[in-house]
Amino acid sequence: MRRRGWKVPVLAVALASLAGASPAMAQDGGGTGSEPPPAGQPPPAGPAPPDLIVSGRDVRMTRAGYGHFKIGCRQTSTPGEACLGTLVLRLAEPVTIEVRKPGSNRTQKKRLGAIQVGTGQFQTSVDLAQTLTIRFPAVFQRALRDVGALSVQAIGTYVGKNGAAGTTKRFITVYFPKKPPVV
Repeated sequence: MRRRGWKVPVLAVALASLAGASPAMAQDGGGTGSEPPPAGQPPPAGPAPPDLIVSGRDVRMTRAGYGHFKIGCRQTSTPGEACLGTLVLRLAEPVTIEVRKPGSNRTQKKRLGAIQVGTGQFQTSVDLAQTLTIRFPAVFQRALRDVGALSVQAIGTYVGKNGAAGTTKRFITVYFPKKPPVV
């Protein structure tokens, strides 16, 4: 005759808790105990997080390699909210540039894929716009100066004061004028 060890009851309780049943239900076979909530009713929803707005206007890269992005936080349902998070910029489409090796006259072509071209952290209160300044890496600056304009995807990940998270995505064109403006 085989003796039951401690593993069988512990395993039954663990499986029952994964399935959503109470441990008491698992130990007594599931016949008695509290009934699960009705399946037709969704769980109560918490307050909606504020919306992060990223401006869709074209951004001009300065000669020093910076871009200025406008962001804002729109009120949804909870008064006194704020947005804090990170804005990540990724190259939207691949681009090929020519790179010259130092100390050589030879150039080689380099293909840039969907690389991250900038990141910036922000904290803004509701109904206020903020300018976020992001420095672009040297390889992106070189590609932008060669091509003139590139499309980037701005991905804003943010959290409200109440802990609710959200993500906003937008495509923005970053440009660098090849000719100085006529005054």
